[in-house]
Amino acid sequence: MDKLSKKLKKLEKEFDRNPNAALRNSKILKRAAKLQAKIDERDRRI
Repeated sequence: MDKLSKKLKKLEKEFDRNPNAALRNSKILKRAAKLQAKIDERDRRI
């Protein structure tokens, strides 16, 4: 489990705990989207 995946997991956990707050707090969603993009990018290179 690498660092990016761990961060994403953490964000997902945060989201699951309180989806409404997470939706209001788009910063969390943006961070998650950025992380996901980084992971996708890295996976494409491998």
